[in-house]
Amino acid sequence: PAQSPPQTTPTPQDTPPTIQREQSIPRENMTNVLGLLENPRLEPSPSSSPNHLWHLVPAAITLILLIRLFTIFALPKLRPNPAKKAAQQELRTLGKLPDSIEFLKAASRFAQQYMQNTDLQQRIDALRDTHCYGPQQSDLPSSTRSDLTQQLQQALKSITPIILVALLLTPLVRAEQPPQWHQDALAFSQQENYAASLTTYLNAYPDQDFPADILYNIGTCYAKQDEPGTAMLYYRRALLTDPEHAEAAQNLRFLERSHGSIIIQRRGLNLLLSQVPLDTFYTILWVLVWTFIIASLIVFTSQPSRLRLIAWVCIALSTILLPFATASVLLYPSDGKFCEKSQVAVITSPTPTMARTGASNSADQVIKVPPGSIARILEQRGLWAYLEFSNNTRGWLNTRHLTMLIPQASLEQITPVEGESEL
Repeated sequence: PAQSPPQTTPTPQDTPPTIQREQSIPRENMTNVLGLLENPRLEPSPSSSPNHLWHLVPAAITLILLIRLFTIFALPKLRPNPAKKAAQQELRTLGKLPDSIEFLKAASRFAQQYMQNTDLQQRIDALRDTHCYGPQQSDLPSSTRSDLTQQLQQALKSITPIILVALLLTPLVRAEQPPQWHQDALAFSQQENYAASLTTYLNAYPDQDFPADILYNIGTCYAKQDEPGTAMLYYRRALLTDPEHAEAAQNLRFLERSHGSIIIQRRGLNLLLSQVPLDTFYTILWVLVWTFIIASLIVFTSQPSRLRLIAWVCIALSTILLPFATASVLLYPSDGKFCEKSQVAVITSPTPTMARTGASNSADQVIKVPPGSIARILEQRGLWAYLEFSNNTRGWLNTRHLTMLIPQASLEQITPVEGESEL
C-alpha cells in the first residue's frame, strides 16, 4: 500500500499573522553557543533559599507590631502594669501643680525618666530653661501647659517594653582557589579537547549531583562536539536547577532555533508572562502581602499621624495590585502543563530521527524529529517508545535516541540488536 506523505511542521509563511507574535521579539544573532564558565559555582544543587532571607525583615517588623498590638489592647486587660500605673499617677500629680515653674521642673524630670532623647523631652527642657532659669522667670501660658500634659499622656501610652534582637544573616563569601579538576577541564577546553573536559566534569561528580553552572559547562562540551540533542538536555537540566541561568537559557534558545526543535510554543499572554522570571512574580506577590499585613498593623497600633496616612495608602495599593500578582503566578506558563517533568524525554540524537506509526523500523514515517525536541512518553514496548510531542503529534521512536529530563526517571535499558538500522 502507498505510504502517506510525512507530516511537516507549518512554516512561518503558512502561519496566520495573529500567531506570529513571537517573531516581533528581537533574537540573538548567534552563530555558536557561549563558551564554558571559568568561575562556576561548584557546590551541588544551589538552591534559591538565600533569596528568601529578606522575609526575615518584614517578619520581624510584623512580630514587633503584633507584640505592640497585644500590649496596647490585651495586656492591660490581663494584668495592671505597676510601673506604668505609678507613672500615670505621677503624671496626674504633675498636672495638678498650681505653679507653672514647679510644673515645668516636674515635667522635665518626668520626661528625662520615661522619654529620654525624644523631641518632647528636648522641648520641655527648653521651656524649663527659658521660664525657670532665664533672666526673669515667667509663667507658662495655660494653653501650652495643657498641650504639654496631653503630649506626655500620649507618649506614656506608647511606651512598650519590647526588646528586639536583630540577627543579620550575611553569608561569608570566601575567595577560594578553583579545584584542580576544574582547572584541568578548562585547560582541555582551551585545547578544544572537549571530550577530555567532559570526562573531567563527569568524574568530579560521581553521584551526578551537578550544580547549574557545571550542567551548563557539560552541555557546552556536548555542543562543541556537535551533539546538540544532549547539549540541550543538559541546558534544560541546568534551568531546572537554576531557572534564571542566563547562559543556559541563551544557548538553549540558539540550539532550538538552529535545529528546529519541537518545543512548547508560547503565544499571547503566555509569551508576555514568560519574559519575566516566575521568581519575580512570587517576590512581588510576597512584597504586597507583607505590605498589607504591616500597614494594617500600623493602622491599629499608631496614633493618627502621617505614618498612619501612609499605611492607609499602602493598604489601598496592595489591595488593588494583589489580584494581578496572584493571577500572574497562577497563569504563569509552565512546561509542566504539557506533562510532569518526570515524564519528559529529550531527543538526544545528534541528527534528526524519524518517528514512525509502529514500533518497528519498517513502519510508516510520521515526522522527522529534530534533536533537542521534547516529548511525553505514553508507552514503552521493548526498544521503542510511543511519544506525544509538544505539537500534539504522536509516534514511535527508538529509545536509544531518548534521554529522560530527570536523571532518576530513566527508560528501560534494552540493548539494541546489532546491525539494525534506524531509517
